[in-house]
Formats: sequence, structure tokens, C-alpha cells
Amino acid sequence: MAIQYRRILKLSPNHSQRKVAASPGHSRRKVKEMIDRATQDGFTLPIDKALTDSQIERMLFPETHWP
Repeated sequence: MAIQYRRILKLSPNHSQRKVAASPGHSRRKVKEMIDRATQDGFTLPIDKALTDSQIERMLFPETHWP
């Protein structure tokens, strides 16, 4: 199952990490990692609607993608 980055980031300001993780069915560890990275990188809401989950992933975790 693909990670729903947009949904997780949208839910995170208003819900606990446990609830955010339960909604799309991802681990709390992964949700925490993503929220921490988004905060560290200054990612802000609302997210540009033109960005896909894949693009958001590459922005948050560039070290996992080869050029």
C-alpha cells in the first residue's frame, strides 16, 4: 500500500499521531517520522494540490531516491 503523505500531513495538526496512523493504516513510527521530517523541513499547509504523494515523498525523503 502506498503511503498517503498528503492525507497524513493534512490530518496531523488536528489529531493525535495514533489517530493519524490509524486512518490511512500506517504505523505510528512511520507517521511520526514523516511529521518530524515535514516540521524539520518547514513543510506547511495547505499542500499545493499539484503535488502528488510521490513528489511529497521525494521532498521529505530525498536520500531514498536516486537522481
